Amino acid sequence: MAPLTWGLATWLLVAWGYFALAPWAIDRAFARWYPARRIAPAARDRTVLRSRHGRRLRFVAVQFANASIFGACWWLGTVLQRHGIGQLRTAAPEGWAWALVPLEVVAVLLVLDTQFFWVHWLAHRSPALYRRFHREHHVDHHPDAWSAIHQHPVDLFLTTASPMAWAVVLPIHALSWWLALVVANYVNLAGHSGYEVTRFAPGLVTPHGWLSMLDPARRLVAGVVQTVTHHDLHHQRCRVNYALYFTHWDRLMGTLAADTDAEYRVASGLAPVSPPVG
Repeated sequence: MAPLTWGLATWLLVAWGYFALAPWAIDRAFARWYPARRIAPAARDRTVLRSRHGRRLRFVAVQFANASIFGACWWLGTVLQRHGIGQLRTAAPEGWAWALVPLEVVAVLLVLDTQFFWVHWLAHRSPALYRRFHREHHVDHHPDAWSAIHQHPVDLFLTTASPMAWAVVLPIHALSWWLALVVANYVNLAGHSGYEVTRFAPGLVTPHGWLSMLDPARRLVAGVVQTVTHHDLHHQRCRVNYALYFTHWDRLMGTLAADTDAEYRVASGLAPVSPPVG
């Protein structure tokens, strides 16, 4: 596949372009088409962009540096593959092999989520690590899509970017790896958007969206996937909902906010908004 032959410069250009355009497009599109799905709008109106006032040059510099890290990690994955370390299949899928591609995409997301959860969990559990590497990301208590990669470069590399490189050691098709990178980065940006669009059209480009559409009340299989609300609650409360793509690690570790699904149903329009107390 062509991406496996791209050089570092090409991957950097792809990353710079994606992380410059995708957050802008997501914020604009969701605000225009799904204004009723905005989570905690009053709180967001009070806090939006506050963390960036007077720090715009730093913000842009961090975005550029972190986009570069992503590009370098995507390129590193192709280097591992070309040097025989990666196990990606490159022959065109035939027959039933096409049916494996969606399953392999989910497998990659499970691997990415495992590294993300445990590094993220440790960053919150260690006061020193949190202050040094992760606090920057939590300046945005009510994030938008630009917040997704606004974090310390070391934090971003360990939680999100590096597993995208070593995922090539999985015995999957190269197309599955490529699609998983697209889905993972979109879920990351959309998951920070502050608009609960998981079961609507923007979510249907991910496994999360399909499962949430088929099981909107999250009583069955949809309960294993993350929603926008899931990660938004993490930013609001800090000590819950550490995973990025699925919920099983939070459930196993007892870190899933008990009202996550209830808040999701309200944000997605499946339940009425509770009247304010008092």
